[in-house]
Amino acid sequence: MSGCPSEEKADLDDPASWWDAVPRTRVQPDTRHHYLVHDTRPATHVRLDVYPDGGLARLRIHGAITPDAHAALARRWWDALPAAHRVAIPDQEPSAG
Repeated sequence: MSGCPSEEKADLDDPASWWDAVPRTRVQPDTRHHYLVHDTRPATHVRLDVYPDGGLARLRIHGAITPDAHAALARRWWDALPAAHRVAIPDQEPSAG
């Protein structure tokens, strides 16, 4: 499994932008596998490569959002609100990130 930082900082089509979060690992069928990633680099995109091609029931990725990413998300939410909704919550405008 590979990770990549945000689109603003990296080209998703460039293989050099991706880093290994979990190295290539042999797995067993019909088995739950759990992996702990010790690398603390932020990743906004995750890619799972399956060798050889086979079935995959589900992939769950857990992480934490950084304060800067949280502020950017709040700003995008606020900017997407219709003006009439912003009037209803005037004191909630997020600070510029």
